[in-house]
Amino acid sequence: MTVDIRSYDRERDAAGLYESKVAFERGLGENTGGDGKAAAYDGKLTEAYRERWLDWVDRCVADDPRCVTVAVESRTEETVGYAFVLPERMAVNW
Repeated sequence: MTVDIRSYDRERDAAGLYESKVAFERGLGENTGGDGKAAAYDGKLTEAYRERWLDWVDRCVADDPRCVTVAVESRTEETVGYAFVLPERMAVNW
């Protein structure tokens, strides 16, 4: 697999970025606590949360386009990873 690293672009990367975010959240819930924690993490992943989170990502990128980076498989464009490097003023309670 060949991976390309690029700055996040909502038009082409939002779906893949959010899929990766969901996998991360579910992994935290399933692997770091009991059934209650898994249910709590899964329960927050609503459409409203998705929109709020992606809007926050947009604000971060508007402030500095380099602060959100995605890794995509070069052949399929599938998102395989991401990184946030944010200034303190863009902090959010995860």
